[in-house]
Amino acid sequence: SRLDVEYIDLWLMHWPGPAWKTMHRKKEVMEKEGPWAYASISQDDMVSVRAETWRAMEDALREGKVRSIGVSNFTVQHLETLKQSATIWPPAVNQ
Repeated sequence: SRLDVEYIDLWLMHWPGPAWKTMHRKKEVMEKEGPWAYASISQDDMVSVRAETWRAMEDALREGKVRSIGVSNFTVQHLETLKQSATIWPPAVNQ
């Protein structure tokens, strides 16, 4: 309703990775603590977060709020993992 449209043509899960706590990440910190040092959630939690997001997108598709759902920037491994919990497959788009 906030968008003032009847439906959305395509809804993409844009990025399979985490949100970062800051955009001012320091190379030396990431080299020492690993690439997840600034992540807002753990690497292990990302699988369930992606699955939960996809379920919400599937619900919106079933309810007619969106016409198609897809992903962007996903690797084959991301897709294979997401497929295990998906009820609607494949994504309309893998951008």
